[in-house]
Amino acid sequence: FIDCGDAFTHQAAGRSWRIGFAAMPELRIGLICLERHRVDFSFSGYSEAEIDAFLARFELHFRRGGG
Repeated sequence: FIDCGDAFTHQAAGRSWRIGFAAMPELRIGLICLERHRVDFSFSGYSEAEIDAFLARFELHFRRGGG
């Protein structure tokens, strides 16, 4: 994995992926302050099924309330 400060990337065997992120304004609800980030994904050399499986697993782990 390579951490480029605002993204994580990986390349191997002619395939690659990138997960980029950027800070967004905090969400304030009364006394609660939540950090927010925009996340984007890019894939090269992966099948649609592999990408779908990755995104499903990612969403499960970061679902509101935990996964």
